[in-house]
Parts: sequence; C-alpha cells; structure tokens
Amino acid sequence: MKKILLTGATRLIGATVYRHFAPKVEIVRLGRRAECEIQADLSQPETLANLSFDGCETVVHCAGVRDEDFKVRPSEGFVQSTLGINALIQTAIKSGVEKFIYISTAHVYWFTGRDD
Repeated sequence: MKKILLTGATRLIGATVYRHFAPKVEIVRLGRRAECEIQADLSQPETLANLSFDGCETVVHCAGVRDEDFKVRPSEGFVQSTLGINALIQTAIKSGVEKFIYISTAHVYWFTGRDD
C-alpha cells in the first residue's frame, strides 16, 4: 500500500483530501493538532529539522496560508509560506520522498523531481 504524508489534514481542503484517500492509501498526517501522527508547525520551521518521512512516497501539502492569516499575522504567514515550505521540502528530499503535490484554494502544483 502506498504511504502519503498529508499536511493541513484537519482544515478545509486537507480534511477533504484525507476523507477521500484514507480508505485507499495509508496517510500520515503532519500538523499542530494532537490527532496528527507527526507534530510540527510550518510557521516554526525548526519543528521539522529532525523529522523523517521515511516510507512516504508522496507529500500532499494542503497547509496553505490564507489571505486573512497574512492580514492578522503577516510575519507568521510569511515564515510559514516560505521558510516552512522550504523546511518541509528539504525534509521530504532527505527522506527520499519521490513526489510533492501542493494544493491550495487557487493553485495546484505537481513536482516529481524528474525532467519528464
């Protein structure tokens, strides 16, 4: 069975992704909340420093920063959307993750790390 690491699994888009795919694949949730299997906070990139996503084939990143978040806490939103995502990607690379999918309300990106 394929294993996916999912960020944002307790919020709007990530929760929908989780409900849809959980019966079909093994999902490991990364987030701040207790129900997540891996505890980390993208607005605090250092929380990802010693993590490993070993065994995960794909990261599905749904923990986006909303425009409202930037208005209320602009520094935290900036860190999450730049340094936090960088830390997430670096941990995924270090762990041998093959695919990274970023989903937000306005954009969808797919990166396989290959040229094809």
